[in-house]
Amino acid sequence: MEARWRKELAEPKDLYAFERKVHGKSKFTRGLFLSVNGFSPDAVPALVKGNAGVFVMMDGAHLVRVLEGQVELPTLLTRMMRHLNTRGEPYLPVGSL
Repeated sequence: MEARWRKELAEPKDLYAFERKVHGKSKFTRGLFLSVNGFSPDAVPALVKGNAGVFVMMDGAHLVRVLEGQVELPTLLTRMMRHLNTRGEPYLPVGSL
């Protein structure tokens, strides 16, 4: 897991670096990239093109839902992984939950 609470939005280069870290582990390893302030507009599309399905992306809106008890973290992660596996997209917007 990588968690960031920065003013700047996470960029594709940040996600590629994390992807390399996850790939450096066991082939069964999955990751979670949390960027509280979200992702740049080009981050998700850039990652979808080359993502091997090794991690999902969460932002502050997801975290708030978990902390307020609207969704349990294991349930959220399961939904996000299902979205990744079926759609090939590492980011599931909160509005789609």
